[in-house]
Amino acid sequence: MIVLGIILVLIAAAIGLLGVWAASQASGPALTTTILNSSFNVSPLMLFVGGMVAMVLLWLGIRLLGFGTRRTVSKRRERKELLRTQAEQEAALLETQRKLGTTQQARQEEVARLEAAREEERTREAQLRIEADRRRTEGREDEVRRLAAEREAGRESRP
Repeated sequence: MIVLGIILVLIAAAIGLLGVWAASQASGPALTTTILNSSFNVSPLMLFVGGMVAMVLLWLGIRLLGFGTRRTVSKRRERKELLRTQAEQEAALLETQRKLGTTQQARQEEVARLEAAREEERTREAQLRIEADRRRTEGREDEVRRLAAEREAGRESRP
């Protein structure tokens, strides 16, 4: 758009300069001018129409320059906005990843703590069974019942 606008402005300027030059060479109602070894007869009406065409081309060229410039500025502004938005999203993503890393670490610590508690409970139950078996062999049934009750109470108190 900008290039086309510049071309039209240059064509309009050339036509305008040509018209001024032809008018300065005029002597009478019909103007005869020579351009690039070619002779042209130009009437005042043709000169007027040529001026109008030159002005329309000039106006059109300036409008195209304006449209092209606005379009370029708009694209540049949009690109800057997209880059800013991308930077904000990357920062938010990094923050979320940092928080998730902390959350995962806390979750892993909680799982490890629960595993340790379960293992401790299994060890305690095994010790109670061993103690119950030992007392059974010694003939102390009332103590065996008490140990079984303790074991059941331990299971019920677990979450």
